Amino acid sequence: SMQPGHLYEGQTSAPTAALSSQFAIISIAAGEKRKVRIYDIKGAYLQADMPDHPNGHPHYVILDRLVASRFVKIYPKFQNLVGEDGTLWMKIKKALYGCKQSGQLWYKLLTKTLANAGFVANRYDPCIMNKTCNGTQLTVIFHVDDLHVSSVSNELLDRFEKFLHRSFPEVTSRQGPILDYLGMVLDYSIEGECHVAMPGFMDELLEGVEGKAATPATDTLFKVREDAELLGPKEQAELHTIVAQLLYLTKHTRPDIMVPVAFLTTRVQKATVDDKAKLDRILKYLNGTREEGITLSMDPKNPSVRACIDAAYACHEDMQSHTGMTITLGKGPIFAKSTKQKLVSRSSTEAEQIALSDGAGLAIWINKLLQDQGYRMPAAIVYQDNKSTIHLANNGRSTSEKTRHIDVRYFWIKDRIDKGEVRIEYLPTAEMTADVLTKPITGALYQRLKDKLMHGH
Repeated sequence: SMQPGHLYEGQTSAPTAALSSQFAIISIAAGEKRKVRIYDIKGAYLQADMPDHPNGHPHYVILDRLVASRFVKIYPKFQNLVGEDGTLWMKIKKALYGCKQSGQLWYKLLTKTLANAGFVANRYDPCIMNKTCNGTQLTVIFHVDDLHVSSVSNELLDRFEKFLHRSFPEVTSRQGPILDYLGMVLDYSIEGECHVAMPGFMDELLEGVEGKAATPATDTLFKVREDAELLGPKEQAELHTIVAQLLYLTKHTRPDIMVPVAFLTTRVQKATVDDKAKLDRILKYLNGTREEGITLSMDPKNPSVRACIDAAYACHEDMQSHTGMTITLGKGPIFAKSTKQKLVSRSSTEAEQIALSDGAGLAIWINKLLQDQGYRMPAAIVYQDNKSTIHLANNGRSTSEKTRHIDVRYFWIKDRIDKGEVRIEYLPTAEMTADVLTKPITGALYQRLKDKLMHGH
């Protein structure tokens, strides 16, 4: 049994690569036609030493009576160390799985190992590390013990693989155009792009689901009947579990179901028969589109970060608005978001301004991440379909009685515009990809915006 008690003070967690970083690196690898290899370091945590606590005491794991008795049957020489209560204390020498600080110890070992070999961390995501040899870049992005490694040079990749095998006792590698990575399948087989899907996760999720639907939601998605019958405890728990799984799926490869999933996340504590019907609709839609995923790519000669940010004003029953946002490097979303705004706005311009201020910062961050990868980046472009919002952003102050009440914190974006970090451009509503992330859309418009969102065409 682990006894963490009060021993752990300060930072014990380890950073993990943001999903938008993973998708940015995948987009780069596809666009530059890099070769990609996936590595899994077995027993990773156990490669790192467990240091003594700052107070000088070692860390211990306590084997309870049952485990201790079985342990000494295998290793009788430790019988005399068993305590009067039948337990056995053992000093932890390596970063044992289950210890609070083991993740951080492994992270420090891996990054130190790479740094000693000449790799430099990206300043905007420390889980991306690069090394350049004779003008050719090798990029490693990792999530705990899974590494996505890419370069146009097979020779550099071969040298890196040998280095990994020298550094760690057991490393498994995968290469080729189709690769399993973090529960996703990365398909690089079409030159210049990568198709990302989660077929295994999808099959498990949809087991037993029958029927199909043309869209994931009807236009009554946000309508809530106060007198609708509540689900029983078992059904409610089941709905909660499936919604959590859908949230994971939509963040990775299926942004086309973000709007109904975002709505259902607000209903899981008070789900009704109506919510169950809305969930069934999503599952039927997925059942008819099992092979779908996102297509990622970028133009390495003209790299640019482009964000579509939109809001649906007062579309919820409580008059709150809804934000939709997508960021791309060329084809497909490296980031997508659909969320109910946390405060009630008094105009559509204010709702758009809230969405803009919440979303533009991420576009700027991704732009800086790419700059640190060595690209000459123009200002991030944010597309808006509300001309009043664009006017407010560029002026940084209200010029109208209707918008003067908007809190000054939403005008920080003018500073970013003045610094050349971001540029706001107008895009007609009919072309606004993020519109499909703000409200339920049906028919041909849904199909057109969905294709633009997921594949960039």
